[in-house]
Amino acid sequence: GGDAVAELVAEEDGQVVGHILFSRLFVQNGGKTFAAVALAPLAVEPSFHGSGIGGALIREAHIRLRDAGETLAVVLGDPTYYGRFGYSHTRAQNFESEYQGEALQALAWGDAPEAGRLVYASAFTALAA
Repeated sequence: GGDAVAELVAEEDGQVVGHILFSRLFVQNGGKTFAAVALAPLAVEPSFHGSGIGGALIREAHIRLRDAGETLAVVLGDPTYYGRFGYSHTRAQNFESEYQGEALQALAWGDAPEAGRLVYASAFTALAA
């Protein structure tokens, strides 16, 4: 749907062994709309789990997103895993979302909204239907 903001792959001997995608997400608050990004999916070939590929993809994507001027990333996932990269539920707890809960986490760089309604790309809404 044209909502991809950043996408990276990791290759080993010409084989794709990891993939990460950040799509456009909006935060609506007080009649204003702020652009943000949602991390989903992150995938690593099972035989490469534990090798650091997922972490490397996340760190590199974060650098590129910050450099592009993004200020907020949201993820729905394991708090222990994503917490290693700065995501926290505390940062996401004031957002309204059908996914609100401990697994909803956010990471902010600079001046990012702290509350509001999360509006995901249409591909996510289609999944929830």
